[in-house]
Amino acid sequence: MKAKYLILMLIGAILLYGTAVYGEEAFSPEKAYGSYYSYERLDPADNLDKGCYIVSNSNEINSKALFLKDMQMTGFKYNSIKKAGKKYAVVSRINDGVESFGLLNIESFEEILPTEYSAVEYGDSASPYEIDTSYYVVSKGTGDNNKALFAQGAFVTDFEYNSIAKNGYTTIVSKKTENGIKYGMISNGAGNDILLPLEYASIEPCNELFYYVAAKDNKDNGKALFRAEKPLTDYIYDSIDVNSTTVVVGQKTEKEMLYGLLDKDTLAQVLPVEYFRIDKCDENNDIKDEYVIAKGNGINNNAIYKDNEFKTGFIYDTIDKYGRVSYKTEAGKVYYGLIDMNDYKIILPEEYTSMEAVEGGYMLSRTGGENSKAFYDYSDKKILTDHIYESCEKHGTVLLVGRKTEAGMLYGLIRCSDGVQLLPIEYTSMEFDGTLYHRFCKAVKADGSEYYYIFDENEVMTNAASDEGFESLVERYKDEDSARYSKEESESRASEIRAEMEAM
Repeated sequence: MKAKYLILMLIGAILLYGTAVYGEEAFSPEKAYGSYYSYERLDPADNLDKGCYIVSNSNEINSKALFLKDMQMTGFKYNSIKKAGKKYAVVSRINDGVESFGLLNIESFEEILPTEYSAVEYGDSASPYEIDTSYYVVSKGTGDNNKALFAQGAFVTDFEYNSIAKNGYTTIVSKKTENGIKYGMISNGAGNDILLPLEYASIEPCNELFYYVAAKDNKDNGKALFRAEKPLTDYIYDSIDVNSTTVVVGQKTEKEMLYGLLDKDTLAQVLPVEYFRIDKCDENNDIKDEYVIAKGNGINNNAIYKDNEFKTGFIYDTIDKYGRVSYKTEAGKVYYGLIDMNDYKIILPEEYTSMEAVEGGYMLSRTGGENSKAFYDYSDKKILTDHIYESCEKHGTVLLVGRKTEAGMLYGLIRCSDGVQLLPIEYTSMEFDGTLYHRFCKAVKADGSEYYYIFDENEVMTNAASDEGFESLVERYKDEDSARYSKEESESRASEIRAEMEAM
């Protein structure tokens, strides 16, 4: 014990020396500790301006400590330290070969849960109704029904559940019984009232708060939709997916799953359960319920459905959320087109054998083979080039185009606004360095000669001969406040850009 005390005193002296010598601004764990100790930043330490580190005094077990930049420190007594939530860390110790876990307050270094539990699992309910949404599932022992919920600094339940998962203002719990695992639901409010008893075969949260899918038995078409503890439908569905205005429901038949739509508010049937597939166009969009619906499982059977009506006929083989559609012939050949996802009118007819998504638009081809592609600008909704290129890339206001030749791939530049060729197809490579308002390009020809180009808005200018031209072009550069550079700043900026381009 005396030796351990002396070691800790020595560590404290090292820390104080580091602060005195290096000061607050220049502090780093390396300077405070030296090379003897291993350390890592506790990440994320978003709530600790002073910095937070895990430090180890050896490679042995229970050798880690938590260290704050203001010289606060725990003892070297933990085997692991892991950030969990805004102000807590899950810590562990190994005793007699068994690892036990607890919970440490990072700011006060108080163990709000001692290291005596078999597991402490961190979760976040993302609830808008709680100030601190962090919660912890704490296990006592390794058997069944050994878990309790710990939230906002206190145990919310006893150690009686097999699984626990908070969801908004409720918590889904389960218990292992002689008849299998049974699920229930409790409230996160005061008293943690039982909302659904432990008698369900499954309870699953939907992607919208307050909604759940529950089943009493593990059988087909045995699920019902709940809003909190209130059932909204009979137990007749095999799948249920709640969206902003509609509910997609599915039922198993002898042959396949079939799908339909319900109104979210009234639960009235919008579309009967008779469709082969109902997919939301953009799963990341919670506001707009727009679907691709398939009628049957053959080819050209997809249509777009929105606002209680079909926006297209069942004429497409595939439809993506950006409006790219395809049509397949009986011989298996696929043709691509484009529709406007605002008014569902045809922008490009289904006559292209390929339509590849690239930056700013699509590469189109009506035939196979080399040098057969044209560029379609998605923002301006127009084809900017002829079908004579092998590749196209949009860079700001210009288009980098490439063609295969006997000498290999060669590149040039086209202006996006009107399709005018700005640089001929004669460069073996082009590299871009962009800023907020300008782009600079380094172009190389087959003989190794290098050229520097700068294009501002819709103009392209070159500095092929002298630095003076390049300097004057950089003087046009504007910062975020639209203030022009001074001549000295322009020359400095030009040198920086030149160095960046030469380093490519």
